[in-house]
Amino acid sequence: MQRLNALPRLSDWVIDPMHSAIEFRVMHMGIVEVRGRFQRWEAKVRGTSPDFSDLAVEIEVEVGSIQTDVEARNVHLKSPDFFDVATYPKAFFKSTRIEWQPLRTFRLHGELTLKGVTHAITLQGELKSFVLKDLFGQPRVAFYVSAPIDRRAWGLTWQMELEGGQVVVDNIVHIEAHVELTTPQAMAAMQQMLASMEASN
Repeated sequence: MQRLNALPRLSDWVIDPMHSAIEFRVMHMGIVEVRGRFQRWEAKVRGTSPDFSDLAVEIEVEVGSIQTDVEARNVHLKSPDFFDVATYPKAFFKSTRIEWQPLRTFRLHGELTLKGVTHAITLQGELKSFVLKDLFGQPRVAFYVSAPIDRRAWGLTWQMELEGGQVVVDNIVHIEAHVELTTPQAMAAMQQMLASMEASN
């Protein structure tokens, strides 16, 4: 990872929301995975080391922005059966430490809060790629993190069973995040470029 030392301090970096996503997947009736995502969220990334050895992350998610591409399912997930968005509109993740492993992989330890309940979780992560100069002459870094969680631990207990004993919604949910970091200068330049493109159409 020595080339990462050429990158700037993390305190100068921000998350690019146009190239980042928070998603989840869960088995339906043991047959197929249903995938979803949260469309509105904010994140803070802190650190001072260019090799990411002190990476720290805080994420705030608007749970009501959940999207599974089926409106009836979206409504059900927002109801008291699942996330109860009217009472608990936000979900939170706050990292507590990062543990680097070989081949640019790491464990990101932290606390996940859903429906007012907080539990420790560990995300398995990978530094996917980085470039020292993007279209705007600025560096970019891409991460992927994931973790399986038992939704019942956060009070997401709604369930139905089929005649054969198979459950409609698996209790294990896999959460995933694809995150791209860049500099404030690159974000400003990208927004200016997009504004120019929209104005020309």
